Amino acid sequence: RESNGRVAPTTCPRPVTMHARRGCAAWLAVALLCAWPSLAGSSPGVRSPSASEPLSAMAKEKPLGVSEASLSRRHLLVQQQQQKPQLGRERVHMQTPYGEIVLAFYPEVAPITAAHILKLFKLGGYDTNHVFRVDKGFVAQVAAVDGWNRKAKLSPAQQQEAAKKVPAEFSDVPHVRGTLSMGRYEDPDSGTSSFSMLLGRAQHLDHQYTVFGEVVEGLDVLAKLETLETKREGIFVMPKERIPIESTYVTDESGNMLGLVSPAGDDLSGADNCGDRDELLQANVCCLSQRRDERALQLMLHDQSLGVYFAVSLQKLLEDSMDQLKADMQHATVQAGAADEELSSSKLKIEQLSSALLRCQQQSEETASVKTLMIAVSFLLLALLCMVMAYCKTRIVRVDAGKQEV
Repeated sequence: RESNGRVAPTTCPRPVTMHARRGCAAWLAVALLCAWPSLAGSSPGVRSPSASEPLSAMAKEKPLGVSEASLSRRHLLVQQQQQKPQLGRERVHMQTPYGEIVLAFYPEVAPITAAHILKLFKLGGYDTNHVFRVDKGFVAQVAAVDGWNRKAKLSPAQQQEAAKKVPAEFSDVPHVRGTLSMGRYEDPDSGTSSFSMLLGRAQHLDHQYTVFGEVVEGLDVLAKLETLETKREGIFVMPKERIPIESTYVTDESGNMLGLVSPAGDDLSGADNCGDRDELLQANVCCLSQRRDERALQLMLHDQSLGVYFAVSLQKLLEDSMDQLKADMQHATVQAGAADEELSSSKLKIEQLSSALLRCQQQSEETASVKTLMIAVSFLLLALLCMVMAYCKTRIVRVDAGKQEV
């Protein structure tokens, strides 16, 4: 150091002093302490897992210096990783005004429920349906497809599948954000087609409701749904505006279209005969060869699903336009009524003015007649006065003449 206490810049290595030796010893001790678990197989307060010891047992021990909340989160994460079921190959895409939600199923955990819901999606049963319940931090629930608020009418095959009740398939899979949970009534075996998408951890639903899948894409869409305005009706927290499911389609994990289902409800994924497909699909598709191009049929069904989406969108646009047109017509009717009232008032005022003018004219005519009469009378009086004066003058002359004679 310099005399004023500042550290001087160094241009060469410093000589090894006693303080430097002590510093090196301290760093060596720290390095040995960090490497001790890997060298000795354990560290103070933390045991390393052995091959025969399950990870969940290790997660139950509390390491030194770890809080209870951190340990609980770690234990929950370990449980979720251990209980993470295998996803099926199918992916269901649900189109909503707020974005796309992609679902995957657990065929090994709930095979009956997953197959039932998947078939309903393949049949188009959830098209034009809606999310009737959004309880922030709890669930976003899809309505049953046979409910009154579904826009499109169900086909016989859709009605038959929607009427089926699936048995309870409870498991150890926890209810966490993104989990698909089957809706039901008090009877555990009363599930039909309504299901919930979890918006948070719901431990009280574990072993009480069937978990059959999860949301693999679209958690941000669920977050948008949580921001919508809601209202409470009984035990349900429901959005004030309808959240429609505009269209749905099924793909595999790579995005290839799956799930060819005829209007009669038959699965056509393995159909090879071109005539059978035409009979079941009742589609206006020309056979280019004896064996149908399955990919073309898949794209055709996808286009049909998009057609439903655009048809629903067009119907909504037309309904909005009709509502706006009705409102404009009502407003125009009100304005026309106000204009008629103003016109009637103007006519009344004009009639009043005409009457007043007529009276004034009559009064003017009467005044003119009086004036004429007064002028005539004045002339008569003047003439009479002149005659009187002439007579008086004559008399005076005669008197004067008489006087002279006398």
